[in-house]
Amino acid sequence: MVGPFLLVLTLLGCGACSSTSDTEPPSAPGTLWAGGGFACLERGGQFDCRLLDYLTSDHGQAELPDETLSYVSIRTFGGCAVAADGTGSCFGGNANHTNDMPGGTWTMIEHGGAQVCGLRSDGTPECWGNGAAVEAPPPGPFVDVRAMDGAACAREASGEITCWGSDYDGNITSPPGTWSSFILPNSYLCMLDAAGSIRCSGLESVAGATIPTGSGHRSLTGGFRFACALDTDDKAVCWGENTVGQLDAPEDRFLEIASADYLTCGLKADGEVKCWGCRDESSSEPSLYCNWDAPAPWWVPG
Repeated sequence: MVGPFLLVLTLLGCGACSSTSDTEPPSAPGTLWAGGGFACLERGGQFDCRLLDYLTSDHGQAELPDETLSYVSIRTFGGCAVAADGTGSCFGGNANHTNDMPGGTWTMIEHGGAQVCGLRSDGTPECWGNGAAVEAPPPGPFVDVRAMDGAACAREASGEITCWGSDYDGNITSPPGTWSSFILPNSYLCMLDAAGSIRCSGLESVAGATIPTGSGHRSLTGGFRFACALDTDDKAVCWGENTVGQLDAPEDRFLEIASADYLTCGLKADGEVKCWGCRDESSSEPSLYCNWDAPAPWWVPG
């Protein structure tokens, strides 16, 4: 079992498992991110990361470089970061050679599990590790990229999305149209357009996967076989698999939300972070694998 807390001085970019539309929420008391079994909250350069899911083993995937960072991505077995000068690094488990990254400067690097994909400073994508997306990424340029085992997707400045690698029986297919943001947490793809309407591919066959209709959604995020977004009342709506309470969102209003593999956390206006999911199927209480009630509440430092 690993220690529950890490404190790092850094600045955070967007996380692997969360995406926000062009319509930003009110000024937030921090930036929320989640990935693997971790959730992190940044404010004024302080980065408070907590291990919330003890099913996640310590592979050093959250041992961020001791320097100012512009982008961070953590998955179950490894993590990557981009420093303020654009140089990148990957760390944690290296069974698939995900830490053996090329040199150069980057705008973002997304850890996808068995493979990693990043965008170079000119928007060109490059992938490494062990997966089908490593072989022949499209030329770009792109402004956003997401990676998972065997596949990757990237978004152009125009909003068009291109996917490559294994398509998992059509679950990950380059969708027509233009999109403000998208997520690729697992073997599914969800997108948000400029009006805040949601479209998903690959979650339709999952029990409980009733994708929200209408517009005005934001803060699209997801984990293993589930996804969540904020509605027009700033409340979380979730869909997909609910084996450990992933869909049991509280009635609180949030500025933003971010999901890890089996849980989601929301940032409230007063700076408190509230999480749900990762619970025993037979009980409404947090399972022994969850740690977000100790200590509680979770407040932004300072």
